[in-house]
Amino acid sequence: MSKENKVSFKRMGHESIEDYKLSHSLETKYIKRLPDGILKALLRLDDTLAGYQVTRLEHSLQSATRAEAVGADI
Repeated sequence: MSKENKVSFKRMGHESIEDYKLSHSLETKYIKRLPDGILKALLRLDDTLAGYQVTRLEHSLQSATRAEAVGADI
């Protein structure tokens, strides 16, 4: 990332309005692409550990489903 795409401060309390505008712009772009990135990462779990009856994706979904069913805390 180039210097012009980074905020100028290294410590909270030293930021400027321009820093906030830049960070907001960068966060907005990041958040927009985040769901697709998460889905791609999850789908990669479906192609792992050859030879097992259940993929890592299936295991993750089963575990999450069981945890949710019993009201487990995140």
